Amino acid sequence: MAEPKQKTSKSKRNMCQSHHNRNLAVLVDCNTYGELKLPKHVFNPCVQCDNREIIEAMEV
Repeated sequence: MAEPKQKTSKSKRNMCQSHHNRNLAVLVDCNTYGELKLPKHVFNPCVQCDNREIIEAMEV
């Protein structure tokens, strides 16, 4: 089995693991319903994105 030639210090190990964090999704309130949604995404019940109606674009 492969063995490391040098011991990896706690500092080097932790610096490598610092990039393994999860990016939490930022949620914003829907202006109409007040429920949480992803920014710049269409919210299904009210069919709006950034306070603009998107329903005609979805029907095409």
